[in-house]
Amino acid sequence: MAPIASPSDRRARLAVILALLGYPSLGVTLPAAVWLGASALRQQRLASGAEPVMGFLALVIAGLDVLFIDQALRSLFGAVPVDAALISLAWGVALSIAVVALAACVLRIHPERSGALLATRAGLVASLGGGGAMFVRLVLTINS
Repeated sequence: MAPIASPSDRRARLAVILALLGYPSLGVTLPAAVWLGASALRQQRLASGAEPVMGFLALVIAGLDVLFIDQALRSLFGAVPVDAALISLAWGVALSIAVVALAACVLRIHPERSGALLATRAGLVASLGGGGAMFVRLVLTINS
């Protein structure tokens, strides 16, 4: 049986995963990645010693994602009416808040419980689907 990862290890790993999913989700997972990455950097009691490095890596990846997503958002506001763009951004903010809440809840749940794993996977799939749907809507609007 594998040892159970400490909460600080789980926080740092989840930050890197959410940062890596930032561009495919059109930025939906980035607020949670930045929040978890910053908290991993400020960690006082370290379990394995890798948490600050993973937190810094998550912040760097999130910063790169923001640079690429900025271009998509500029295209969004240039190609669609302002009210439709604001509705899309409102959906993105709602999904981002849901991912932050999900990440906070999952970190408090015991990592070996199947419910925690199912909630994490479902939340990540939903955020990727929501961000992907916003991206498809943007591309269809620009092409029409």
